[in-house]
Amino acid sequence: MIIIIGAGVSGLTAARHLQGKKEYILLEKENYLGGLSTQYQANGYRFDFGGHYFHFQDKADIQTLVQKVCAFKKFNRKSKTFALDRLIPFPIQFHLSYLPMPVRNKIVEEIMETQFTPAANLHDFLEINFGKTLFELFFKPFLTKYYNIDLHEIIANMDRGSIPPPDKERIAAGAAGKKFFSTGYNPVFYYPASSLTYFIENYVKPIPSDRVHLNEEVTGVDLLKKQVKT
Repeated sequence: MIIIIGAGVSGLTAARHLQGKKEYILLEKENYLGGLSTQYQANGYRFDFGGHYFHFQDKADIQTLVQKVCAFKKFNRKSKTFALDRLIPFPIQFHLSYLPMPVRNKIVEEIMETQFTPAANLHDFLEINFGKTLFELFFKPFLTKYYNIDLHEIIANMDRGSIPPPDKERIAAGAAGKKFFSTGYNPVFYYPASSLTYFIENYVKPIPSDRVHLNEEVTGVDLLKKQVKT
């Protein structure tokens, strides 16, 4: 018996892959499927839990898989960060010219003095490699809210696709006013044409309902005994 913990897109994909091949159950602590890649309703409107999750960069097989589930629309990213009472184009580290000069100069100075340094956790990686000023201004408050966990608890390279080590040449150019609107892992992304909820509802169809246990939070895993406690 294989136990899948979490019914986000990764857990649902694992269940779809195992269907008809091996016995499994899928445990989800919430009362809904989809994890961060779904929506909640408030005041008659639907809101995504997270941002877009379908950028497909170097992932043609994944794109082919999900586009069999529903139609997608293609969008150019138009993201901005709100900091110090102003909107700054994403990614913030390449658009430092939008910041007040004292703050901008301090950030550039700190980054230019760094040498790429591996770290044990995401908190230390970002603070060491991007400098304390930018870390406290943007990375720490944003990612702590986004992940809802102390950044010391997250391994450093889990975000290596979206937060690579700083490119000092681009940072200097951005501080001088150059624009890098198409930079990053997700300058183009795709979104379900109907809704994110519609995608999840169709993505789970191959998974029998008796394989899914909602409101079943995992409280412990013993790998040696092959036991999971809920």
